[in-house]
Amino acid sequence: MNASQVSFLKQSPEKWNAMVWGHHVGVIDLSGADLRGADLRCIELNNADLREADLSGADMLGAGLIGANLREADLRGTNLSKADLREADLRGAKLSFANLSHADLSGADLRYADLCFANLFEAKMPAEQEEDEMPTHGSPWQDCR
Repeated sequence: MNASQVSFLKQSPEKWNAMVWGHHVGVIDLSGADLRGADLRCIELNNADLREADLSGADMLGAGLIGANLREADLRGTNLSKADLREADLRGAKLSFANLSHADLSGADLRYADLCFANLFEAKMPAEQEEDEMPTHGSPWQDCR
């Protein structure tokens, strides 16, 4: 995790986006970061490393997360409405009670993700995987228990 990136990100999504758009950021490493409840509306985190980050309860409305690594991230109760999650790695992510309405999840990897009680209204879901590519257990489509 890059502590200075985490600190800067917490200051303001607008300042962060200006820095990203100005190409003043190299690799975005927010792995393991504590961003619980953060205001990250419209944040640009394309291709960012957010493995095992705690984003529970964060507001990520309209966030750009194309190709982001969100493997094992805690996104419980996070607002990801209208977020762009194309090609994102969400394997094992905790997405229970997350709002993914109108989100684009095309090409995202949701294997072993917990989507129990997630709002998927009008979300663009990944294309069906071949039967032999689907996990034998832990599918995001399993019954919530």
